[in-house]
Amino acid sequence: MIGKERYRLPVAMQPPPLLSSLPGPTQASLVLIVPLLFGAVCGFLLSESEAGWWIGNAIAAVGGIAGGYEHATPRSGAARGALAGLMFGVGIVLADAITAAGPIPHTPEPIVLLPAVIVIVGAAFGALGGRLRARHEAQA
Repeated sequence: MIGKERYRLPVAMQPPPLLSSLPGPTQASLVLIVPLLFGAVCGFLLSESEAGWWIGNAIAAVGGIAGGYEHATPRSGAARGALAGLMFGVGIVLADAITAAGPIPHTPEPIVLLPAVIVIVGAAFGALGGRLRARHEAQA
């Protein structure tokens, strides 16, 4: 039954430590400061380059899934994703307010609504990361 067998490659890498096992300042940096700063970068890109804006958001999405992977459950990953998404969205709004030019890609009007949308998306990406972590732990 060659077609029905499932083959798995050996996992060579260990998963990252759970966020809860890290020191408090490191947790705050990973959940609050890093998303805020990267959101600011994307906020500046918002008025400079549509391609840069979308590339930055793709990187942020991967970061959201990776952040969720630092949690044992989808629920805790979603909570982290929502908070990080809020900080990311606030960074975008603040950086956009500093720049003189308007946004190139279409954004919600008024732009202050963007963090609310990003909270939902961030929670989804974080939950996905938490789900992947839980599945990895179950297989180990």
